[in-house]
Amino acid sequence: MGPVIELDRLVVRLGGRTILDGLSGALAGRAIGLLGPNGAGKSTLINTLLGFHPAAAGAVRVFGADAVFEGLPHQLHMVSTDLVSRTRQVHRRGLLIDAALASVRLPVLFAPLAQEDGRLLVDGGVLDNLPTDLLVERDEGPVVAVTIGAGGDGPHRPGRPRVPGLGDTLMRTMMIGSGGAADAARTRGAWVVGPSSMGVGLLEFHQLDRMVQSGREAARALLEQASGDLRPAPGTAEEPDVPDEAA
Repeated sequence: MGPVIELDRLVVRLGGRTILDGLSGALAGRAIGLLGPNGAGKSTLINTLLGFHPAAAGAVRVFGADAVFEGLPHQLHMVSTDLVSRTRQVHRRGLLIDAALASVRLPVLFAPLAQEDGRLLVDGGVLDNLPTDLLVERDEGPVVAVTIGAGGDGPHRPGRPRVPGLGDTLMRTMMIGSGGAADAARTRGAWVVGPSSMGVGLLEFHQLDRMVQSGREAARALLEQASGDLRPAPGTAEEPDVPDEAA
């Protein structure tokens, strides 16, 4: 078993004071204890491991995963929307947990994430549901964009439709204006695949297995129709006709 926690010359400063200064080490085992006198920095270290305190220098990894963008082996960008400037915000530096918390805050369901610099951040899908332009900036291999509908897909049924819940209504509203997102992704050189939502609503987590199966079937269809080779960009080779839903 590899190290559970790795510290590489970690420096953490709070309120202008250096709390952790050049801390290095590797901790392994099923149970790890942290002992020390008051003021030694135990709580600061734990909060840094959880992502609540940024490192001024050095790096910290938990189960091999870095807590900051800069330490990741491959590029990762997350997107949110600033309600104040009404612009897309791209997160590519700093703490991963801060970016993740901003990127998943669906309006109405979750309050905006207030920032010290005056921004109010919500889910990036408000402005851009498929930000593939961020992934094709650097050539790291094929880009596969996955678009997922929020219920309601499939053949139209006669009669009065089922009224969706608040979460589904919000998601469908956000997706109405993004019908061209899949075409834009293909233009940028990404493959696009759209698993059927199987009528599963946004918050119906008890039907997760159905969505997993739908995703696997869509992935198999893409690989089969591409003959297992996704290296040619969609613009340079005939792209498989895998149906996609609203992005």
